[in-house]
Amino acid sequence: MWRLHSRSTGILRSRSRQRIATATAIHRHPS
Repeated sequence: MWRLHSRSTGILRSRSRQRIATATAIHRHPS
């Protein structure tokens, strides 16, 4: 259980980081 939980949280964190990075890039460089 804990291992699966840690894995799911890690994936969610990485995804959120990527989304934030893309959002900031779009805001900084609007197409």
